[in-house]
Amino acid sequence: MKRFRYIVLALLTTLMLLSLSADGVSSQDAYTADEQAIIEIVTADFDNDNLHNLSVTVDPVLIVDDVAIAVWLYGEMGGMYIFVQEEGQWRSRCASGGVLNAESMQKFCDLSADQATKLWNAWVELEENQ
Repeated sequence: MKRFRYIVLALLTTLMLLSLSADGVSSQDAYTADEQAIIEIVTADFDNDNLHNLSVTVDPVLIVDDVAIAVWLYGEMGGMYIFVQEEGQWRSRCASGGVLNAESMQKFCDLSADQATKLWNAWVELEENQ
């Protein structure tokens, strides 16, 4: 009887998940090509070092001109990646286990004052509007 309950529960869960995705739109469809490229870079970093069988969540990705912030969560940990677009490719400049402000983006990620300020101001605005 206990096994039967698990089978029924598994079937109901599967049906619920299928109905939620029945509209054919995955979460990845909501990202731009640039955002998706950044997410794939962050995900690959964690997949290469997956000691705890966890998956990384990357959200939000905030792009301002040629710089970007990607916020990551991995189990109970989290932080930011800072990216710069060079020759059409997104490249990670640095990663942190916390929030990087404009000053630390300049110091540790080698962003110009203008890049760091624009990115930080956009980040603050995003946070205020959530």
